[in-house]
Amino acid sequence: YKGWLALIPFVNIFILTKISCNKPVISYILLFVPILNFVIWVIINIKLIKKLNYPAIWGGIGIILPFLIYPILGRLGRKNERASKSAK
Repeated sequence: YKGWLALIPFVNIFILTKISCNKPVISYILLFVPILNFVIWVIINIKLIKKLNYPAIWGGIGIILPFLIYPILGRLGRKNERASKSAK
């Protein structure tokens, strides 16, 4: 996905659910249900961290401080991507 899509308010959450969940439309809709949205948010964060192959503690921190963890994960992902390309 293009990076600028993260700047569009509802599109960024849909892309996040599409990356992390098997049923992104259902998860996306459930995010708008009060109280249930917190449970869905926790599930999405944990699934995203697992899908990106990071330790589970990152998921816990991502639930509390997503504004801090997401940029770090993006930065680490780019470094890992560059390292794997240079190793080939």
